[in-house]
Amino acid sequence: MFKVIICDDERIIREGLKQMVPWEDYHFTTVYTAKDGVEALSLIRQHQPELVITDIRMPRKNGVDLLDDIKDLDCQIIILSSYDDFEYMKAGIQHHVLDYLLKPVDHT
Repeated sequence: MFKVIICDDERIIREGLKQMVPWEDYHFTTVYTAKDGVEALSLIRQHQPELVITDIRMPRKNGVDLLDDIKDLDCQIIILSSYDDFEYMKAGIQHHVLDYLLKPVDHT
């Protein structure tokens, strides 16, 4: 069974992903949420998730800095962002992220 951490400064996004995705169907037993990169980093170090879904622009610690902090950990990363800026996408590529998804995500 797997753990996932959802990191986004928008509560509606965090809670929406937590509630809308049938995590159990994908063998995720625990879903943690964080409102910024600082909180996410603490949760990541504490729980060692298999998947991290993170926004790119957040207060205190942004997604790129979070990627730098966890680059040596054994987890998959998905970036979920409102920004289609190539520099952010390039940072994702350099950190071997699994995917870079643009908000809003259509759940149908």
